[in-house]
Amino acid sequence: MTLAGDRDITQCVSAVERPGCDSGNKGGILYAVMGALVAGLVFIGWRIVRSVRQREQAMSGPPTR
Repeated sequence: MTLAGDRDITQCVSAVERPGCDSGNKGGILYAVMGALVAGLVFIGWRIVRSVRQREQAMSGPPTR
């Protein structure tokens, strides 16, 4: 099994990245994780705003005519 062309995978297993051992795909998963985190924060914010508006509406009572 090889990573980058002619290098064997056993030569590239290390805690520190060795020269010539990168696969070329460094940013894809990071963008996916960041997108998931942002989406989660947006969802949490939306739920907070929604619950505050519902609470405010419940405390004000029914509209009078």
